[in-house]
Amino acid sequence: WHNTGGWYALVEGGPDKAIQADWKMSRNTRIQAMHVTSANAWAANTDVAYVPGTTLFLDYSYWRHPGAIGHWGGDVLYPLFSVLRQFGRPTIDRIVILHIKHRHLIPWVRYTMAVALGVEMDALPPVTLMRTDKPDGIGPGPHTPLFGLDDNRWYVFERGLHVHDTFSGGKRGFARAADHIAWRE
Repeated sequence: WHNTGGWYALVEGGPDKAIQADWKMSRNTRIQAMHVTSANAWAANTDVAYVPGTTLFLDYSYWRHPGAIGHWGGDVLYPLFSVLRQFGRPTIDRIVILHIKHRHLIPWVRYTMAVALGVEMDALPPVTLMRTDKPDGIGPGPHTPLFGLDDNRWYVFERGLHVHDTFSGGKRGFARAADHIAWRE
């Protein structure tokens, strides 16, 4: 679930349930456990928009260094390539990139993203970024809302795919030597 820059998981019951606390999705993004009596009742009484399909969530952890190609490759796109290769390249319907501005999505990043997804450049899924009123400077910080979303609505994503960064248990670079070879081919 997403609302006004925050990410949430609905948990039925009180804090004694299995999911008791928030957890890190990545270095700059936490998923907050939101305890409700009934998830269905909560959703029925809330202004909710359903986002169908598979959404790829990329959190650019180094938002203070948005043009760092080494971080884009080694920390974001190479691990993504390995994970997608391992799981058979699911269809990605959209990409949400956190902590980056549109002007920092330089051509190299877009081309490398297409390679990581195994698609041609013109078939790259639509990209949604975080909202910012400041065109200059570094990327938007944590808890910034997404472009195009109504702050008064809650958004539930049907399926989300996120590759852990090095700050949340993931590895830097390719997972296997075979992935590095496949990347170069």
